[in-house]
Amino acid sequence: MKILLLPLLLLASTCTISCTTQEKKVENAGEKVKEAKENVAEATENLNKAVLDSNTEYVKYKTATEATLFENEQRMAALKAKLQTDKKDMRVKYEKELDELYEKNTQMKTKINANKSITKDKWESFKIDFNNDLDKLGKSISALANKHQ
Repeated sequence: MKILLLPLLLLASTCTISCTTQEKKVENAGEKVKEAKENVAEATENLNKAVLDSNTEYVKYKTATEATLFENEQRMAALKAKLQTDKKDMRVKYEKELDELYEKNTQMKTKINANKSITKDKWESFKIDFNNDLDKLGKSISALANKHQ
């Protein structure tokens, strides 16, 4: 009888240990799931904040850029008004250059409005290129104004 009890006792203790181990595994898995959910929630919050920050940066940049583009239009309109007193052949030459600058200014307006939802690293590259183009446009307007004087 003792011989039969020993294997039964060993079997019962193995089952108990196995059940306890399974319970711990389930408990650990539950903790990991909870931790993962917290990480996802935190990552989502960080993403939302980053999107909000980039939207705010875009709006500020767009507002400043639109003001510069508007100033360009004003400078070109003033230059066009001055051209009306020139001889016809000179006026045609300058008006052609001025029309090209107007077109570039319009293209830049379109470009800034079309790029409101790009990634952060592409945004930085876009700003650098756009600022260079905007600077070139401003210098071209100034150069045309200086040639006309």
